[in-house]
Amino acid sequence: MVASPNVPSLHLPSVAEKISKAHELSDKLIFNIIKCAFEAQPMYGPQFRISLVATHVCKRWRHVIIQSPVLWNRIHISFSLDLIREYLKRSISEPLEVQVIPLRNKTNWNAKITTVLAQMSRIRDLDIRGLSSIEFEVCLPFLNQSAPELQTLRLVEPIGPTPHLYRLSDTFLGGEPLKRLDSVYLAGFSMPWTTPVLHNLKNLSLLFNGGEEVPSISDILDILRYSKELQHLNVSLADNDTDNLMGHTSGVIDLPDLRELVLKVNSQQYQHLMNNVNFPSETECSIRILNYSFKDPLIAFPQHLANYCCLSFECFISEGCIDVEAEVCSPADQERAIKLEIGLILQPEGTFTDDDPDEEVTPQRSSREIQVAFNAASTLISSTILSTAREVNYSVDLWSGCIDDLSWSLLLSSTPNVQSLQLSLEEDSVGAQPSIGRTFFQALSDIRRDHESTVILPLQKLTHMHLHNVVCTSEDRSEDMLVAWLTLRRDLGLPLSELVLSGSHSLKDDQLDVVKALVQSAKREDY
Repeated sequence: MVASPNVPSLHLPSVAEKISKAHELSDKLIFNIIKCAFEAQPMYGPQFRISLVATHVCKRWRHVIIQSPVLWNRIHISFSLDLIREYLKRSISEPLEVQVIPLRNKTNWNAKITTVLAQMSRIRDLDIRGLSSIEFEVCLPFLNQSAPELQTLRLVEPIGPTPHLYRLSDTFLGGEPLKRLDSVYLAGFSMPWTTPVLHNLKNLSLLFNGGEEVPSISDILDILRYSKELQHLNVSLADNDTDNLMGHTSGVIDLPDLRELVLKVNSQQYQHLMNNVNFPSETECSIRILNYSFKDPLIAFPQHLANYCCLSFECFISEGCIDVEAEVCSPADQERAIKLEIGLILQPEGTFTDDDPDEEVTPQRSSREIQVAFNAASTLISSTILSTAREVNYSVDLWSGCIDDLSWSLLLSSTPNVQSLQLSLEEDSVGAQPSIGRTFFQALSDIRRDHESTVILPLQKLTHMHLHNVVCTSEDRSEDMLVAWLTLRRDLGLPLSELVLSGSHSLKDDQLDVVKALVQSAKREDY
């Protein structure tokens, strides 16, 4: 039996000792403990009542907490009417944070709304989301009152059988500038876009699915002219072909403090916005272009990224959709990267051909859509800073159809400097298109010669490759083409440093041994 080492005994305090220690805390420390816990909790759920719970620790804690109005200024509509009144009483004159959401229990709903929103002059943070139209009508009279303390406003459209754009009047929040208001989030709400309520903001989100009252890009630009200190801008507009994009001659807008730009617009709206706004070099961008067509101009990245280079990116490709997430940086400071996201929602395949867009989806038609998607991805990457990437991760998700070697060639040629490449096929794609590996390796083996007859391979600088769910079999010759490609690279003095296979690759041990002989390192890996 191994003797136990001499370890000092550890004393664990009893409950009584813990309570005794709690009694010894100073009033200020008790206040700070509850305040930190209070502010760390979300605006919903039972944790939201932490101040109320803490009053039951002991009489002294109760006294300290009740005498601290700032610990009672968060009010959630799920509170009982009596509790709401108690919070309002204990918060005294502290600015309020209020959240109103749909509830299953409608007891005293109108009374609770009336009690809380009657305090509009005290409300600092107001969040109203997803109410029914009838419920929202109860709130509306109070929203037309002035709110001098308001700093943050969040309104999410009422729900119902037929969601619609809800129009706020020109008397919304008193129809006057609010000195403290700096953050506005409107989803599905329209208003007169010239309202001074939208002036001097630091955070602005305007989100719409459609409707005649959706602001035009010209309206958006007019709003931005009055918010030169804007830090976050999020605009999602319906694909509106009638958007009035012409005639805006008021000059380019500078937003020197902008840190985040999120857009969901069509290509014309995007281009018009880019032509009329200057962003600082640190602005991170997330952009989705709706209903993109090859008839549209090439997507140009925001001007502040024009001289940047791309460190790495991930690209998701499916029928009808391209999504790219990249890390980009200034060539002078590659240690300081910023995030860039861009997505293309492609027009239905029928708009690119003479076919009926409503025809039944077949593998042949799906293959054409895949060609369109790969062409769009290749064009986006090759015409932008993404082409400079050294690390690339492609993820492909297909329902049916075929990826031909030309589509792969276009995509691979868009990143001539890539050194590390990962290709991942979603499980659905493996079953729908088992010959992806064959056409992929065929494209990689596409030898070209320059004007001096020097042999040039796609991805000549490639050193690391990771293939996930890329099936290699003898039946479709994909295994042979993999071996032939690796042999070609070795013979040209360009062997891979590492090849990783994961997921469903179908290579047996003896076949993997052949591959290992052609690269510096090859392995199978769980993924």
